[in-house]
Amino acid sequence: MNAAEKIAHAAERKAFEAMLDSLIRKSQTKDVCTVANDFVNMVQKIHSSVWTPETFEMLHQIANDPDSKWAHYAERLLRECDPYLLRTFLTAAAYEGGFRGFQQARANSEKYDCNIPWIVLMDPTSACNMRCVGCWAAEYGHKQNLTFEEMDRVLTEGAELGTHACLFTGGEPLMRKADIFRLCEKHRDIAFHAFTNGTLIDQAFCDELKRVGNFIVSVSIEGFEDANDGRRGAGHFEKALAAMDLMHKNHIPFGVSICYTSKNYKVVTSDEFLDMLISKGCFFAWYFHYMPVGMGATTDLLLNPEQRAYMKDRVREIRGLTGGKEIFAIDFQNDGEFTGGCIAGGKLYCHINAAGDVEPCVFIHYSGANIREKSFLECLQQPLFKEYRKGQPFNNNHLRPCPMLENPEYLPQMVARSGAHSTDLEAPESVEHLCGKCKAYAAFARHTGVNGLCADLIEVMERREKPVRLRKGICGAAVGHAPVFEVRHVFVKAKCSCFGVRMQKRGVVFGGSVHHVDIRFRRVVLVFHAGRGDLGVFRGLFQHGAVHVYPAEHAAQLLHGNAARAQHTRYLGDDGDNGGLHADLAVAAVHDAVYAAHEIIAHMRE
Repeated sequence: MNAAEKIAHAAERKAFEAMLDSLIRKSQTKDVCTVANDFVNMVQKIHSSVWTPETFEMLHQIANDPDSKWAHYAERLLRECDPYLLRTFLTAAAYEGGFRGFQQARANSEKYDCNIPWIVLMDPTSACNMRCVGCWAAEYGHKQNLTFEEMDRVLTEGAELGTHACLFTGGEPLMRKADIFRLCEKHRDIAFHAFTNGTLIDQAFCDELKRVGNFIVSVSIEGFEDANDGRRGAGHFEKALAAMDLMHKNHIPFGVSICYTSKNYKVVTSDEFLDMLISKGCFFAWYFHYMPVGMGATTDLLLNPEQRAYMKDRVREIRGLTGGKEIFAIDFQNDGEFTGGCIAGGKLYCHINAAGDVEPCVFIHYSGANIREKSFLECLQQPLFKEYRKGQPFNNNHLRPCPMLENPEYLPQMVARSGAHSTDLEAPESVEHLCGKCKAYAAFARHTGVNGLCADLIEVMERREKPVRLRKGICGAAVGHAPVFEVRHVFVKAKCSCFGVRMQKRGVVFGGSVHHVDIRFRRVVLVFHAGRGDLGVFRGLFQHGAVHVYPAEHAAQLLHGNAARAQHTRYLGDDGDNGGLHADLAVAAVHDAVYAAHEIIAHMRE
């Protein structure tokens, strides 16, 4: 920045801090609605170019309801947390990172033709006082460390590119807490966060958190005592709770980090478990899908399709506008539709291990660049990251974002083309061996559930140049009349959580559980329906006025009919000349939705 830009930046930051101070003071005496609306107005001033007007309208609706769970959440945050820490952290995270940094990163991404991450994950050390089952860090060994100078340089260079958030992983990062606090002091424009086992949190540590202000932590926990200590060792559960109690007593906001597996997924999302966390003062939860990383990693802890679907639905229920719990939950594997798929390889984040290797992801231990040999920008421009940038998203179903777990055919190709090498220090694992463990999981994920199957159908359609005619009677009763598919243009865009469909003449929409996706075709529509709960999708289509169809009740009747009745669905879209669907509408029967979709895809791939 030049001198004028620095002055403007300093003034803008000061104004943001002043507004936060005012809001925090108001929260002690005024009603929560007034404060919440003031906060939304403040955010709108700085994020108007990033978020849509509809988003701010929704936020104001929430703010105007004093009995809403998120109003209570905001009140708890403002009244229970240390004012200086809250103001300082939010300034770094929301203003420097969310506003200035995000825009700067996007601009530099275009300038340098590479992904510029919003967040950098760094391992200050590979050392840890625990060895948890399923932890990626266990594969790195315990002898590697980044120096203070190395971390300082990465953060300096990253901030110049737009990276204003740093998450410390490990190893146990708090084994380097003295250096971390030095970094916090020097880089006031960066929001710091650490994933920790919590065993090194004491009163002196809490005092330092409140002093620097731009650093908070998440405590790793995997359920109640039996489940947690089974992975983390006897006594860890009580130590983790003690750390939470201490931070709560000191008015320090914190979160939890949870690795969910086939064994604990219901426990860690249960009302009882979440109520316990909230009572301890927890404000947010990071949910991480178990990954079979490392030569000795088991596949037994991988979820089956039904368990994965449960996690997706349950996490969204937890953080819903109504119901759920007063805790903000993030599930990286199942939230891909809100981020456009995989966020690794610098798209939103990257990982630097304790040996300096710059990796695309904390679970992908391959790299072609090291910060001890190259600048941070040069590391982001390495061939493997270029492969990520070129391949993202790895499919049109953002519930299957990962090039390893759900798309294991991609990662070996990218590693081979880029010349990247394994960065595991204990027992280097070939990318073929790693992805081989994921093939069975990927096959189940690919062909289970309406969401995934619809996305697969889109992929097939995109590859074909000629129209496809479905055999009459394919899928039995699920599809009656055989429509002609003529795909001239496909447009797919991830949407926000609430229902919304933007239609155009002769547009087409996939209904069912994919109502978060805007999909436009020229001449055909195929609607898969997974259950009665999705009938709102049909109503939404009709209400948008872009298609002329029969009432929703008629569609609902057809959904529960037989083959003969299913044939009549073709009449729903006959009015093509008046802006309707110039194609047949094939509706899969409720109980046969998945099977029908699978058969259609198989036929089209022939």
